[in-house]
Amino acid sequence: AVAEDDATRLVFTVTRSAGLDKALPVAVTASGSARLAGTPKVTLPVGAASATIAVRTRPDARPEADETLVLGLAPGAGYTVAEPAQATVILVDDDLP
Repeated sequence: AVAEDDATRLVFTVTRSAGLDKALPVAVTASGSARLAGTPKVTLPVGAASATIAVRTRPDARPEADETLVLGLAPGAGYTVAEPAQATVILVDDDLP
C-alpha cells in the first residue's frame, strides 16, 4: 500500500524466459477503482529478459475511500502468460474530511 498523495512512482516488472531474439509487445490490462490516464503499455526490447511499467500516483485533496490499481497481463501473439498474471496496489487516502 502507498499513500495516494506521495506522487509515488509504482514500478511493475514484466519478465520473459525465452525469445530474446525479437522485441515482444505485451498486452497490459488495468482495473480497480483507481483511475488511469490511459492503459499502460510495455514492449520487451530485443535481448532483454524484462521491462518495467511505471505508473505515478496523482495527488488530490478529496477525502475518499482507499483505491486499488490492478495491472495484469493478457495473452497475446507470441507468448503465454504465467502466474502471477497481475499485481495489485492499494492507494491509501491520506486526505482528512
